[in-house]
Amino acid sequence: MYRMTTFITDNHPDFPEQWYWEISLGDNNKLSGIAETRSDAMLVLCQTMLAEVDGDESVEKIDTQYVTVTSVEDPDTHQEVEVEIRKLASGPMVGIDASVFDADIDVYSPYDPGTILHIPDDECID
Repeated sequence: MYRMTTFITDNHPDFPEQWYWEISLGDNNKLSGIAETRSDAMLVLCQTMLAEVDGDESVEKIDTQYVTVTSVEDPDTHQEVEVEIRKLASGPMVGIDASVFDADIDVYSPYDPGTILHIPDDECID
């Protein structure tokens, strides 16, 4: 298993009008791209991460427990969005943008690199 790091920015000097995303897989192995919106960049980033770990038996999962749903203002769009709060088995809590659940993609723990959050289907918000 390798350490995977990611980032998304709208402040890349070569792509000032677009969102730049990058995945670092260690040993100078990087995947990157650009997208028109932050949401598109996040979706492509997540799909690329999934493609990298698809079939990798060593990918760890951590159990989570539903806590609540709250609404917050998206700093990019200034629209109200729903965020699901979940408690990780390792202790901390995380907020997950509800749009991630519509995309049916894995969510990675911000505290445990390379670890997928296990979210039971019957606990996701609709």
